[in-house]
Amino acid sequence: MPLPETKTLHCFKSPLDVIIEQTAAKDGPLTQSDINKVMVAAQIQDGIERYRSGASDMEYIQLRDEEHDSARLGRYLIERHGPRPPRCHAHAIVAGRHKFAAAVRLVMAKLKIRIDDTDNGCWLPENTAATPHPAFPKAPPHSRIHRSNYFFWIRSRLVRIRSEKIFRLELNLIASELHNGNFPKFVMLKKGVGLPIGAVK
Repeated sequence: MPLPETKTLHCFKSPLDVIIEQTAAKDGPLTQSDINKVMVAAQIQDGIERYRSGASDMEYIQLRDEEHDSARLGRYLIERHGPRPPRCHAHAIVAGRHKFAAAVRLVMAKLKIRIDDTDNGCWLPENTAATPHPAFPKAPPHSRIHRSNYFFWIRSRLVRIRSEKIFRLELNLIASELHNGNFPKFVMLKKGVGLPIGAVK
């Protein structure tokens, strides 16, 4: 009896996989333009994978203390998702050096996930003046997201995860929630305001 076909969730597909699927699904014969598009995607994917695979050669302390570089994260987001939306910043979902992100950085290091991995990033409007943004009208401004309650939300979502795959999936869900405005209201409130009863701040 044949095993049922398993499908990869879209968020786990590489940009190269997506382009190959799109190209294969097109009507008509393959063109040189199609081939070139796949070749470029392969080169881009190679750069992202080299950064990601570099984690395997890094010690835990190196991963935990790796400096966040917003320009590097932005470059990888462009390579993975296409052109940078105007008036947007590259946002690291788990912050680089903030004290309230320390526990989640520890988990990331144990799972061999680097700070500027594309799964740990998304575009956000640079400031309040850039909202509502045409690409994601409900997304919060980057200039206002790094609040105590935001760090509580991220910690509560990620700190208990012990699987790299689930951690990456959760990062992708958080990015989607930020873009769609589906995050808890307390995230943008003052420290401690609106948190669940009994929450450890």
